[in-house]
Amino acid sequence: MIGGLLICVFGGMQVDKYFKFNTPIASWVFPLILIAATIIKIVVDTSKKK
Repeated sequence: MIGGLLICVFGGMQVDKYFKFNTPIASWVFPLILIAATIIKIVVDTSKKK
């Protein structure tokens, strides 16, 4: 999980530099997407199966 966050932050920083954003938009969005996807996967995997 920590490795994924580091990759997302580093990738976001590179995207921000490439598109010359004044605010670190991608550096915030990429890790948030990873965290949301992880939470959704945990909820789906631990929910009761019918």
